[in-house]
Amino acid sequence: MRITEDKPRRDSLFETMLSDRFKGGWPHQHELWPCVRQGVAQRFLAAKGMSFGTRKRALYWLRGNSAEALIIGVAESMVKRTFVYEGVIVSPDRWLGEPDLAFDEIKSTALSSARLWSLVRQGGQVPLLDVAELPMRSYYEQCAIYCVATGTRKCGLIVYFLHGDYAERRKKCPEILCGGLLGPWREDGLYKQCTSPKCPAIKTSGEPYKSYTMDLRAYTLDFTQQEIAWFYQEVYVNRKAQFNKGLEAKTAAGIRRAAKGTPNFFCGGCEPGRLVQCEHYNTGERK
Repeated sequence: MRITEDKPRRDSLFETMLSDRFKGGWPHQHELWPCVRQGVAQRFLAAKGMSFGTRKRALYWLRGNSAEALIIGVAESMVKRTFVYEGVIVSPDRWLGEPDLAFDEIKSTALSSARLWSLVRQGGQVPLLDVAELPMRSYYEQCAIYCVATGTRKCGLIVYFLHGDYAERRKKCPEILCGGLLGPWREDGLYKQCTSPKCPAIKTSGEPYKSYTMDLRAYTLDFTQQEIAWFYQEVYVNRKAQFNKGLEAKTAAGIRRAAKGTPNFFCGGCEPGRLVQCEHYNTGERK
């Protein structure tokens, strides 16, 4: 057998995945958050026929959409859930339509599930608007933006943790005030369990802490009225106005003046940012 790489076909696959991105019309939520300047720059560059290196994000979309299709079913994942609210396109992943739980947002991540476990164990009370460093903050922010559009304060968040909580690296329980040794692999190498009879997880979940190699978790997010009001003003008023003004810009400098740049995890290697000379380009900040 002989195997060779077909690079032209690979390029064609990427073109297909990116073919419907950054076209005209209403701004999409992703073009306003986390960085409206990036959204404007993408539109500006696409209109000029320029390529700005979106393959990394295309692979994120591929991973996320694949996980979504398997979690909720291929047929349901193909149902259109996109609508326009206050002149902004929003598209929750799974529409539930329940008064107390309008939708689910589905994510996949290589980050450790222990980051979210620490929040849940503490009772889950998080002042979203006041805490600068918050694990997986962008997930909660996107859900809050969708909650505004659906007229609710509560939604579901489903997260597929590709590497669990990095169980292969762990020998001790990560629970605060525990540190008990993790036992042997269980369920065909899916997880290890804390062997300490005093593991704090027993009080909160009824069983010792389990350290998974990969994991799927479901959470419920309940935002405050203050948080909902803030995201409405920031996204559907302030950033939408910046986006529309930025579309009128004729130069990179005009884009920078019209649309505020927001440091976020896409700054590292952000090609639109580089091409419009954004001061946050390649900072790699994760906020």
